Order: sequence, then structure tokens, then C-alpha cells
Amino acid sequence: MMRTGADEARSPKYSHIERERRWLIDPARLPALPSAHLLIEDHYISGTRMRLRRMTDSASGQVALKLT
Repeated sequence: MMRTGADEARSPKYSHIERERRWLIDPARLPALPSAHLLIEDHYISGTRMRLRRMTDSASGQVALKLT
């Protein structure tokens, strides 16, 4: 079945209308978040696709290194 120009105008085959919704939230009503987090530092090796990632746990101070 061939789509006509009128079909395309009424309902495009590959595109759709997208509506974005946003809300304002009172920061006082947000739940308490845990303070423990990871600090992630990436160091890229010049001329390669390699990366050395250093992950530091804020709670324990433990460091993990990953070469990818």
C-alpha cells in the first residue's frame, strides 16, 4: 500500500510529535539521599582507545583501578 501526500501530512511515518513535561519540586520535600558515593576519574591514553579509570569509595576510601 502506497502512502499518499495526504497520509504523510496527517500521520508522518517516521516522525511523531513529542511533548516534554517538566515539574517544579520543592527541595524540602525530597527524600534524604545517602551520602556515600563513588568518585570516578578517567584518564585517557593518548593515541589509543584505552582508558584508566580510578574509582574511589567515599565511605571507605577504597580505590579500584580499571583499564579498558
